[in-house]
Formats: sequence, C-alpha cells, structure tokens
Amino acid sequence: QLDKMFAEGLEQRYARHAQMADATRAWVQAQGFTLFAAPGAQSQTLTCARNDGKTNLETLKKLASERGYAIDNGYGKIKNTTFRIAHMADMTMTDLQELFGLLEELLPKAR
Repeated sequence: QLDKMFAEGLEQRYARHAQMADATRAWVQAQGFTLFAAPGAQSQTLTCARNDGKTNLETLKKLASERGYAIDNGYGKIKNTTFRIAHMADMTMTDLQELFGLLEELLPKAR
C-alpha cells in the first residue's frame, strides 16, 4: 500500500480524498440527509450522515451489501440514526459515483 501511495504522490492522494469528501457531503445533503460532524470536524476519509428519519438504514445497508457495496449504519448510541460512507485509500470518484447511483436506486426501497 505504501508503494501505491508514493507512486500516486501524497499531495495528489490528499487532494483526491478531499475531492471525494466534498462530493460525498454534497451527495448526502442533496438526498435530504444532514452531516453528523460539525463544520471543521469533518473527516477527509469518511462522511457520517444523520438519518432523515424516513430511511430504514438497516435495510439500506443490507440491500447495498447484496449488491457488493458497503455502508455502515452507525454503532452504539448512534446506530441507525447515522450512516457512514468511506472515501479513502484507493477509492476513486468513479467508485463513489457508482455507489451514489446504487444508493439512489435503493433509497426508495428503504423508505
């Protein structure tokens, strides 16, 4: 993994993570969800969204898993009140766009 990181270049990798974080935050909000972390405390590698109260996150997670994608529906006190989308490591914008498209297809089935 370190070889991949250095081949890409650390600055480029950080920029890609920032671009994917921005895209994920925008997608989350466009779907009617809100961001869990306060501005300034948001991660460049993972976005945590607040459930809109209309979505069964356990169902959404299961449906995505059946199609080979992973999202997480929180843990502990925030289980099913949040969901997390990772955007780190070797993930690309194309990967994220595919995930967003899938989730848009599945969201009506989870509401």
